Amino acid sequence: MNKNTNDIEYSPLLLQFIGVVENSRFYATKQENALVELYWEIGKLLSEYQEYFNELEYDLLKICLDIKTKCPQLTLSIKNLQNTKRFYLRYYKCSKKIQKTVISLYWNYNLVLLNYNAPTNKITFYAKQIRCNNWSCEKLKSALQNSTNSQTKENVKKKNNTDLKTKENVKKKNNTDSQTKENVKKKNNTDLKTKENVKKKNNTDSQTKENVKKKNNTDLKT
Repeated sequence: MNKNTNDIEYSPLLLQFIGVVENSRFYATKQENALVELYWEIGKLLSEYQEYFNELEYDLLKICLDIKTKCPQLTLSIKNLQNTKRFYLRYYKCSKKIQKTVISLYWNYNLVLLNYNAPTNKITFYAKQIRCNNWSCEKLKSALQNSTNSQTKENVKKKNNTDLKTKENVKKKNNTDSQTKENVKKKNNTDLKTKENVKKKNNTDSQTKENVKKKNNTDLKT
């Protein structure tokens, strides 16, 4: 991005960022779940304007510094801004129920879910465990890791079954090919035998004609 383009496009973007921060519940209440709401809106804005800076470090750093100047109680880093974008892109196509669920969780839990790429259809389950069973981030990590390992084993098992089925199919195909070759060989032998029979018949017919000719000659002499 050249300097002129940056000067033109970045100012309104920064103003929108400041507006998002100042209009957020977090700005007024400093509550943790309100912070996640704010991160959702920041991630959304980053996603919509990514064509202008596409996560270039200079622009992200400038955003962090400018927001900190306007809103000292909010600390944003380049990595955190990137995570807000990941957060939004991970769930923006999900149902409203899933979106409300993740926004209601503390940010540290959401980072764990993001980093372990938790299936969206399991989000409600993990949120319930966090709330009802007081799961810590470490407990959540452990559960996600176990789930990943189980899924990996299941995938390996499926792959092995697929490979076994493929080998069976190859074996069947080879057997079919062998049978086809055998049938072709039999057909060729049959065709050859048919030609031999035709040749014999032709020879017989020729002999018969010769005999008839001889008989006719004999009768004529008689």
